[in-house]
Amino acid sequence: MVVIVEPALVFGLRFMSIYINIYGKETLPPSQDRQYFRVPRDVERMDVNVNNFRVRTGTRGPVRQVVIDKNLAQPEVYRLLPAHHVILDCSFQKLWRELNPKLSDQKWSSLLGSELAWTNGTGFPGHYNCITGEDKGKLFPRFDQPRLCSNAVVSGRESNNYLWLDTMLTTDPAMKAADVMRTPHYWYYGTSVNAKGETNFITRLGLDGQRYKVIIPVLTSQPVYVPLNELVRI
Repeated sequence: MVVIVEPALVFGLRFMSIYINIYGKETLPPSQDRQYFRVPRDVERMDVNVNNFRVRTGTRGPVRQVVIDKNLAQPEVYRLLPAHHVILDCSFQKLWRELNPKLSDQKWSSLLGSELAWTNGTGFPGHYNCITGEDKGKLFPRFDQPRLCSNAVVSGRESNNYLWLDTMLTTDPAMKAADVMRTPHYWYYGTSVNAKGETNFITRLGLDGQRYKVIIPVLTSQPVYVPLNELVRI
């Protein structure tokens, strides 16, 4: 069983010579020339309601207001900068589909639902689903903005108090799913937050009747950055 642990428990893992498990992601140990960071949760941040994202240490922060108002778990997502659309043509839809092989085409398609956080009106239905063939002839779906979920593991280049992320650019050919899975900062498990501030994995029912964590690719159409004070070094 994978448990989402507190941030303090993952510090010091950078140079371990054995496999490590970072927020449910079993990976090869990072090399000494690559620094990894973790995207913190709502309750670790100063105040998301006033756009103050400096990370707390040892004190609970507030949960996003929409979760409190609805008393219903919502995806715990954070925007990357600069904001832009990320068009998902057939090659990148196929990649995302192959990253979730235990789901049916329909369950995978639900990840691009127009009411979900990743697409917000720019997904299915109404856009061309290359996997099922629905809405052929219409525009491709897109991320209305690039986002990461809490506990995502990221890497990149530090510059002027920002981290310019190493992402998969949609201007390049789509990678093979197996290669993506071997690169921990190119994918993450979707997470949600409830009114108690608890972070949980987003799951879908698989073809075998079991529930599986959903995998989201880190795709952008242009270079993106995050302020370093919104991240936790690991």
